Amino acid sequence: GINAEYGESQLTLIEEIAIGVFYWVVLLLCWTGNTFILYGTIRYKAVKLDPMSVWLVQNLAVADLGHGLFHVLPAVITCTAGYRWVLGPELCKVLLIIRYVFYRLQLIPNQRPGPQQALQVSASSCCSS
Repeated sequence: GINAEYGESQLTLIEEIAIGVFYWVVLLLCWTGNTFILYGTIRYKAVKLDPMSVWLVQNLAVADLGHGLFHVLPAVITCTAGYRWVLGPELCKVLLIIRYVFYRLQLIPNQRPGPQQALQVSASSCCSS
């Protein structure tokens, strides 16, 4: 595990590399897959569904892109930097606000924690240092 108090990793080098590669693969799949969905549904009308269903698919793709950009990318950077938040306290606070907006865009409100819990979990990852 990771010693959160000191920001030091107790993982082996191989484990850290595997986690870093996993994060990059998730980020790449998130961006390419959701961009492909948006491009196909907007440009070519590739999804043959009713307009409301297409809008929901597009909304989910935008929320996933935001999640990839504002959650996964900072996690990749933090992982690469030895599990230390290196993006600065100001960017941490801005990311918390942006994350909250994308959190509210999610489709199923009954199956997630409340807004306070989401902000507390996000804040503990970067604003505590």
